[in-house]
Amino acid sequence: MPNMTTTTSSKKKKGSVPRWLAIPAPKPQLSEAEVNAKYPRMRLQVFAGIFIGYATFYLIRNNVPLVTPDSDHELASATPQLVHCPPHCCWLTASASSSPQ
Repeated sequence: MPNMTTTTSSKKKKGSVPRWLAIPAPKPQLSEAEVNAKYPRMRLQVFAGIFIGYATFYLIRNNVPLVTPDSDHELASATPQLVHCPPHCCWLTASASSSPQ
């Protein structure tokens, strides 16, 4: 296992880890009373975060097919499209109507 300590000198040693990427020192363990006091709130925060995240994903996932036809129509003239041409000269152009024959 490589040495994960940081150096304070200006010269970097080979294999040294930047300070912002170094593993922090472990914090002291909480007492049993502190754990029992914090656990219910932390459990509720984790549950709320998962619930809100999944609900957001579900709403977005179900709405994408509804807006796709409109967004495709709106963006069709604004986005570049690949034009069919010989393999040695594939160009990215603004519209397919200007493609070489």
